[in-house]
Amino acid sequence: MKKMLVVYYSWSNGNTKRIAEQLTNGTGADIARIETTEPYSGSHEDVVEQGKREVEAGFMPQILSLIHISEP
Repeated sequence: MKKMLVVYYSWSNGNTKRIAEQLTNGTGADIARIETTEPYSGSHEDVVEQGKREVEAGFMPQILSLIHISEP
């Protein structure tokens, strides 16, 4: 049997995290959160602007190794 994994990134751990958790609850999938090695800081607007600049420049921030949690 194949096992699913829901992988998500959320700067604030708000709506995206809740949706990822709902997906795991509804499907029985495992879950993993992407985390950058250098956390973003500042206001929401600051982080959005930084993200836009990074996307336009093709920058890909370093991320920590994924650790996923198995659902029972």
